[in-house]
Amino acid sequence: QKQAYVLADNQLPQNAGWNMDLLKLEMEDLTDQSFDLELVGFHPSQLNFDEIDYSILDDENEIDGTLDEMEGGVKKAIQIEFEAEHYEEAAELIKWWRDKEAYIGYMLINFLKEEKQKV
Repeated sequence: QKQAYVLADNQLPQNAGWNMDLLKLEMEDLTDQSFDLELVGFHPSQLNFDEIDYSILDDENEIDGTLDEMEGGVKKAIQIEFEAEHYEEAAELIKWWRDKEAYIGYMLINFLKEEKQKV
């Protein structure tokens, strides 16, 4: 039962969705309480609740180069898991580097490349 619970606990979030209106209200409430939203697992870029402007897709003649140009600036995320005993330290380090406006993804890539060469 424990093994099945662990598997289900890890699988269920992949099948979940968000009620964006309710999420926005909850996040606004936490913000009003000066709570650090990154501690609940959301990056500030994920909390932009403005409507997405799809108007660029209306005119096919303008799409070709513009979408390619826009795609180059899109930030993407990779989820990284931490053991419970390492999570707080990792969160503090990431916050420290973000405050310095560091590109943490590139730092991670370089470290992982160096480690891979040792193997």
